[in-house]
Amino acid sequence: MGKECHYKKGKKRDITLVFSCPGRIEERKGEPAAGQTGSKLEKLLDILNKSISYSFVRDDVSITNSTKKVEYYAKTKRSEASKEEIIKKSNIQRLYNEVKGTENLIICFGNNAKIAIEEMLKQYGTEFKEVKVVNVIHLSMKSLNFTIKIDKNNKKIIKGRKGNTIKRLEVIAKDIEYQFKK
Repeated sequence: MGKECHYKKGKKRDITLVFSCPGRIEERKGEPAAGQTGSKLEKLLDILNKSISYSFVRDDVSITNSTKKVEYYAKTKRSEASKEEIIKKSNIQRLYNEVKGTENLIICFGNNAKIAIEEMLKQYGTEFKEVKVVNVIHLSMKSLNFTIKIDKNNKKIIKGRKGNTIKRLEVIAKDIEYQFKK
């Protein structure tokens, strides 16, 4: 498969990360999770490397999206695909082809990623019996700031303080670790 902005195959088969859809930055750079989401992903992977015994190096993990269609307001007048587009048979087949071979962990970032993987598992679940599926919020600033108000030590995150994004990413990492180990 050529270089596509919605998908990148990792060097290892342990982990696949699933996001919602590529946007403007991904389209321009020709790779998934390339904008602000990508910079937060890099930080999250660094945190996860210290807590889970798999390689969370970006080149080692596969990254895909619930849909391959690029969505951003100036281009499509929206930032997300519809549920109907996500669960469309041809899209689920595409997703399966990108995710198959994952051996240990699939992390869904956001509701659309969760919907897509759940639909894929309905059709191909027997092939993923040994794979743990973890669902967390999307890594957008809006999602992080709106959803996570307490840090991993149960202390309130005070608006406007330096380091808040890392504190929120640590909460997500803790959630991933918890779901992975249960």
